[in-house]
Amino acid sequence: MIILRIILIVIGLPFIYYGFNILFRKKYNYINNYESDKKIGKVDEAYAKRIGAVELIGGKLCVILGIIAMFLEDRYTLYFFLISIGGIVISLGLNQFFFRKKVEQKNK
Repeated sequence: MIILRIILIVIGLPFIYYGFNILFRKKYNYINNYESDKKIGKVDEAYAKRIGAVELIGGKLCVILGIIAMFLEDRYTLYFFLISIGGIVISLGLNQFFFRKKVEQKNK
């Protein structure tokens, strides 16, 4: 289980890096097809900021839960791993779902 704790921390670090760069340094090229989608009006800067915020918060969550798991019993490690990874995936999925809904309403 120590390996799972380390993986949780290591997974969180790139999320923090990319989230920080997208949100604060405005490096939107980290988002797939952002520039081409922006040219055709499919996405805007608010979309990129939401992606950056989700990645930054998710990365912090992974690292913090990984560090907390170091001091707790082994059974909590798997729960923390599933919660943090699941939280990131669900957040990004919901963001994409609501964004598509917004774009469809905008195009009508």
